[in-house]
Amino acid sequence: GETDDHDHSPGHGYPGVLPGGSITCGGYWDAQIYAGTELCDALDWVTVNGIFKGYIDGSFGMNKYINRAETFKVVLETFDVPLFPIDGSDHGFKDVDPYEWYMPYVITAKFYGMLEGYNYGTEARLSNHINRAEILKFVLEGSKSFNAYTMPNSFGSVYSDLAGMNSTWYYPYAGVSAEYQLFDGIQMGGGLGLNPGQLVTRDEVALLLYRMYKDGLL
Repeated sequence: GETDDHDHSPGHGYPGVLPGGSITCGGYWDAQIYAGTELCDALDWVTVNGIFKGYIDGSFGMNKYINRAETFKVVLETFDVPLFPIDGSDHGFKDVDPYEWYMPYVITAKFYGMLEGYNYGTEARLSNHINRAEILKFVLEGSKSFNAYTMPNSFGSVYSDLAGMNSTWYYPYAGVSAEYQLFDGIQMGGGLGLNPGQLVTRDEVALLLYRMYKDGLL
């Protein structure tokens, strides 16, 4: 995914450029059906701010699931965190390439406690996809660490599938999401649920971060 991203400057010669020269939806051809929507604005915002980049074919990869490597990248870019350089070490993770594009993000994420690893800290598992509960933890802990955000102790609203589950590890993050509508609720039974185990796509993360920006959480 992100390995090809660096070869493409969104909006140059791709269908996302309107005849008048203005760019819409970040300039990505696969996002043009969302022109005029909040998602389109979100794609503009994440692109201008260098949080996401498109693929070499000019697409954003709207429905592609986001993996752990990409997640560390976008979270650290969102908060404009200075990155540690590649130093030739795998930093204890036996399943990484010390010279790959993701290593500055891996090293920095480990330093800030975002990346603890699996199997006694020896595996980063960067290709694993991320679910809704996990991405909320990453971005809201990032907001606490890098933007001094204080997580509330109680919430005015909750997703229907989390009622009475306040002892669950992700409940506080889900509560913030419900309060600020960071994730669109999913119709479940008698209400709108979070479905915390659902894998998230690149466009969902772009929209999540844009909503955090609009709500002052960044």
